[in-house]
Amino acid sequence: MVDELTGFEEEERRKREEEERRRREEVEELRRLGLGQYADYQWHPEETPYEDGFTIRSIIGAIFVGLVIMPGSIYLSLVLGISGLQGAAEWTTVVLFTELAKRSFTVLRKQEQWILYGVAGAMAGGGLFGDFVWRAYLVQSPFTAGYGITPHIPGWWCPPPSSEAIAQRTFLHKDWLPVIGLFWLSFAIGQMDRFGLGYILFRLTSDVERLPFPLAPIAAEGATALAEATTKGESWRWQVFSTGTVIGVIFNFFYGGIPAFTGAIMTRPIQLLPIPFIDLTPSVENFLPATPLAINSYLIGPITMGFILPYPVVLGGFIASCAGLFINPILFKVGILHTWRPGLGFIGSGSVNDLDFWFSYSIGRNLAIAAIGIIAVIQVLIRASRRRDEVGRPRGLRFIAPPPGRGDYPLKLALFIYIVALVSQVYLNHKLLPTFPLWIIIAYGCLYSPIVSYVNARLYGLTGSLSVGIPYLFEATILLTRYKKFDVWFAPLPIYDQSGAVANFKQMDLVRCKIISLVKSTILTTVLSFIFSFVFWSFFWKLAPIPSIYYPYVARMWPINAFWWGLWRSAVTTGNAWLMQAFNINYVIAGFGINMVLYGILAALGVPLLMFYGLIGVPGNIFDSGLTLFGALLGKRYFMKRFGKDQWIRYVPVLLAGIACGSGLIMMLGVAVAMISKAVISLPY
Repeated sequence: MVDELTGFEEEERRKREEEERRRREEVEELRRLGLGQYADYQWHPEETPYEDGFTIRSIIGAIFVGLVIMPGSIYLSLVLGISGLQGAAEWTTVVLFTELAKRSFTVLRKQEQWILYGVAGAMAGGGLFGDFVWRAYLVQSPFTAGYGITPHIPGWWCPPPSSEAIAQRTFLHKDWLPVIGLFWLSFAIGQMDRFGLGYILFRLTSDVERLPFPLAPIAAEGATALAEATTKGESWRWQVFSTGTVIGVIFNFFYGGIPAFTGAIMTRPIQLLPIPFIDLTPSVENFLPATPLAINSYLIGPITMGFILPYPVVLGGFIASCAGLFINPILFKVGILHTWRPGLGFIGSGSVNDLDFWFSYSIGRNLAIAAIGIIAVIQVLIRASRRRDEVGRPRGLRFIAPPPGRGDYPLKLALFIYIVALVSQVYLNHKLLPTFPLWIIIAYGCLYSPIVSYVNARLYGLTGSLSVGIPYLFEATILLTRYKKFDVWFAPLPIYDQSGAVANFKQMDLVRCKIISLVKSTILTTVLSFIFSFVFWSFFWKLAPIPSIYYPYVARMWPINAFWWGLWRSAVTTGNAWLMQAFNINYVIAGFGINMVLYGILAALGVPLLMFYGLIGVPGNIFDSGLTLFGALLGKRYFMKRFGKDQWIRYVPVLLAGIACGSGLIMMLGVAVAMISKAVISLPY
């Protein structure tokens, strides 16, 4: 008996020592990255239980969004170009249900709030039938016909222009069946990939590497604040959330509210600040040639992002933006940025600079980031495996123990789901594109997509904002393979990024919600979004052609988008080499080499790794980065000293969630005024 007790005590001692060793390594790694403020901080106690957030309220919330929010979102996207109400739907829905719960004397748990938030966001975008309306416009567009693309559009992507489904503007036609069927098949495969590869990457970045995910707590803490508002006790979260809501309402009333309200009653809306930016490029092009420069008129956005983004990232981004004031003019003078001409403005200057240099340079930079990320995770796995060896336990991924009660499924099952999804994607695309090189489809699915998904998941976990990818990879692939058919442009190729799924899983973990809740809410929103999207898009399409004068935004923008849509496809597929001329292997090598050398120098000097991630970006807008740095310094030098480090870390995500909620409330009010105004004006009496 004594021996058994001694053995038990020895095992407990070894567990404590192992946990202390692991924690010391995490703290050391966070400080090396430049995230020392998170070293001794926990968002929630480890013993906090996980709960199921999917309840009858989730179903009611999804129906509410489908009936009330979705038609407003669709209408604004057609009239003003505002897609998904820009975050208004989520917080409006959550606030409404919070108030209903308070007046019903019930408690709305934070898990339920988070599910409501996710359901509203998934439902507010308008659904898949909006894309089908866009396709129907393209097959009739004179640009598509002029480029010679119309006869080559496959029937599984859109019915032909001669179909009654297009002429009568209806989805209730057999010609839409293969289109909708292919969508459902692709969507099902995509969801399998999300819960396969996305879940594996979540376990890797969150449970193994234990990255801080600085932006993930915003929605989670906002949901927690509103949940605590339904309880009887006072909550600091609710006070901070309310403060942020007031800030969001006041600023967005002047920024977006006044243009929305005046646009409903006047021929031209009043804008106190030019939306979305003030272009300064023409004013500085004489002494800063080829330098895009603008002021983001949504001033509160960059400042508040500085509150929560890691300080080394913000500082590095500002340094890179300052360097851009010298780099672009030098590149112009030596003839590298040879396309730029005075008068192009902010957007035009950025576009031609990308094609001349930054396009190729970014490919090399992204390859360097991928290499650094892969090296880092290998180092983490090696350290973890060695630690387990010291206590006599086996190597491998079995040492990744998920928190109890979260509802995790085995990694082998996730890997199996991912492999099934991958094989299905390759098989489906090979059937749709029988003459397209099969090895390219396999390379996209097996190499590019999982690597980009992991690198972006890791960057999101470290910085909260950065993402990478190889621009124009798909177009370059078609040029290199000399593939001449148009069908490749319409197939659902396995080119994707599952870092968004990792973010969802991390928010779910922070709010202590079970994984099964995410599965059930995904099924619910998929079904309801299909139904409501069909109903409302059919209504607006039947009401008037899209585009038409009744929908001014799409009437202006869709022809322009169709022009570029056709230009890309005709230019690449017909062998026009202008894109390949933009690709310069020397610039790619330079991008890879410069960033790898920069990484080595900063690592040798002991500079926080996140400084590297801030420096490597393409030189951005110095005014935006300056505002973000101002916000970071304000939080670091003033608020953190006033409230304390830990308390300020808790305040920030709740404050930002409140600002988003206030912005959403103003946006919803603007939607209501605009829709009522249009309905009244359209009456003939």
